[in-house]
Amino acid sequence: KRIYVGGCSNGGYMALKLLLVDPNYFAAAYISALAYQSQYLSDAQVKSITHVPIWFVHSKDDSTTVADKTEIPVYHRVKEAGAQNLHLSLNNHVTDVTGYFGGENYYYAGHWSWIYSHANHAKTEIDGSPVLVNGRPVTIMEWMATQRKK
Repeated sequence: KRIYVGGCSNGGYMALKLLLVDPNYFAAAYISALAYQSQYLSDAQVKSITHVPIWFVHSKDDSTTVADKTEIPVYHRVKEAGAQNLHLSLNNHVTDVTGYFGGENYYYAGHWSWIYSHANHAKTEIDGSPVLVNGRPVTIMEWMATQRKK
């Protein structure tokens, strides 16, 4: 009831593929810097994963897996198909979350958006509002820990 799948870049591609192969196996998924273009997903595939809680993470300045071709349209298609527990943390840039290299003023490569999922720093919806569970703001790993198959 609590098996999760996640991945970043090509690992995100594989996590999405696993969801598509067996959409009833996983309790939830997190996908960062998705390397799967929306154009290659059929409407039936999109519909098949609407019941799976998914949290996407991406950076607008990712030039490797361009958000406008991957994560953003996939998110919107799954949302429009009826997904209820779907989130996308979309950052302008990937910054130093540790403060060690300069904090918010230090930019990593845009493709490194997995820093936000792995460091448990993803916490906002696409519109910048907090992701909430039972009315309480949560981070990506707190959210993941609340997901279970019925």
